[in-house]
Amino acid sequence: MAYSKTFNQKHIHTIDLTLIFFIALVLRLIMLTFSVEQSGFDAFWSSTVDTVNYFSIANDFLDGTNYAERFLFIFGPGFGAYLALIMTVCGEHIFPILFINIIISASSCCLMYLLANHLFHNRLVSIIASLLMVVSYTAISLSIIVLSDTLFFFLFLLSLYTLLTGIQKNRRLYFICSGLFMGYAILVRSIGQFWFVPIAIIILLSLTYHRTMKVRDIYNYNKEIIQKGAITIAIILIVICTVSIRNYTVHNVFAITSTASGGLANVAAFTYELLDGTPRRAVRTQWYNDFMEENNRESITEKEMHIINQKKAITTFLHHPITMIQSHLLTAWTNANEINSLNRILFPKTKKFAIKIEHFIRNYKLNYSGFILTILGLILLAINRHHKTMAIIALIYAYYFVMIGSYYWQGSRLFFPAEIASSLSIAYLLVYCFQKIKRRLYNT
Repeated sequence: MAYSKTFNQKHIHTIDLTLIFFIALVLRLIMLTFSVEQSGFDAFWSSTVDTVNYFSIANDFLDGTNYAERFLFIFGPGFGAYLALIMTVCGEHIFPILFINIIISASSCCLMYLLANHLFHNRLVSIIASLLMVVSYTAISLSIIVLSDTLFFFLFLLSLYTLLTGIQKNRRLYFICSGLFMGYAILVRSIGQFWFVPIAIIILLSLTYHRTMKVRDIYNYNKEIIQKGAITIAIILIVICTVSIRNYTVHNVFAITSTASGGLANVAAFTYELLDGTPRRAVRTQWYNDFMEENNRESITEKEMHIINQKKAITTFLHHPITMIQSHLLTAWTNANEINSLNRILFPKTKKFAIKIEHFIRNYKLNYSGFILTILGLILLAINRHHKTMAIIALIYAYYFVMIGSYYWQGSRLFFPAEIASSLSIAYLLVYCFQKIKRRLYNT
């Protein structure tokens, strides 16, 4: 009977996953068709400035040149290598790149289902969490444009799921895979470079103190989990250090990307904008101009920019710590509640209508609904004593909230990975409310 029940559950999950993947795939292909109809396939080669730079990195990999070294230092090698691989296998055509991106996006929706099922053991929560990702306008938009966000999202989600599965099954292979997935995710987008800290917290949260177990058994189990978790963290740190050493060799800067110091410099520049009204971009430009004037130079190297960024960030924090923290939080808050504006690029013929919708959303503060519902879901999880699940979801949300405080003008794509936490939290909130209403109606 137990085997039959397990078989039926697996069969149901397979059906759910198949339907979720199919709906996500069809929806994204439909949106791609609309976009192609409005702008043509050729427009996808240069949809954004970042897109052009990514293809420059890919062409360097294909041709064995280093013309895009500056962009490689800014973005990292992960996404450029990914594009180069697709172009090697499928030729220099845009459709295979877009189609694979769509496949990855649809697969991420399935991973959301698996992650939700792992955390909640509730089919309805799993379905809703995955469907929220299926219909996410940010996820759809990013799946039909050549940017690194969709690949990073997939790898991050896959790393998180394999880590939690490894903790559950206590198998080393899962921890190794988790580290490899996250390591490559960091090469795709350096925003994940500090995720090893939340990983350590998740591992500590997973240690058992079950009263029915012998003390020796508890000690041995916890020791194994810590040791295997350390493998995941070690792999991530090896990837970070390897790329940082390479950048030190080439640019004399020990950092995985140049954005490491650039992000802090952004916060420092915004601090002065809050203090005296000078636009943040003008502040940073002035720093570099002052340096060149002092040294009688007409140009500045990547290392010199890195050093200036670090010094200015430290100096600003020492002189204006409260204002700098405020500027960081204000930027994070803006990015966390930003509206997806990629539709202006993808659907140029409906740009005016899209802007009207954006104004409507902002005027009625609807862009804050995701944040409010996510926090309500987390509070509800805490009230119902799902402390470990709440902590994992909160860690994801808090991590990306902190990280996006250093950058601006990227719309909802910057906070996109946090949709994992939002989808899980909101799905739990909706199911809880539904069940409460159902019970009351049933009882009456």
